[in-house]
Amino acid sequence: DALSSRIGIMALGELRCVGSALHLKNKFGSGFKIDIGFAPADNLPKVIAFVRSIAPEAALSQEYMGTATFSVQRKDIKV
Repeated sequence: DALSSRIGIMALGELRCVGSALHLKNKFGSGFKIDIGFAPADNLPKVIAFVRSIAPEAALSQEYMGTATFSVQRKDIKV
């Protein structure tokens, strides 16, 4: 993201916005995706507890063979 220059977004044949990837993510992004790998696979409850201790509203969106993916909305993150 830091190395790319500018991105343009078109909708219905018209250029709607132009900016760097970082600018567009900050302006239009809705949240974050967190991918965590862990072993052994039965540690999933510990991983969920850890993520929710940091982001209580995090939703487990996918879990497969020692990898868990969580979705966190931007409004739920306090920096």
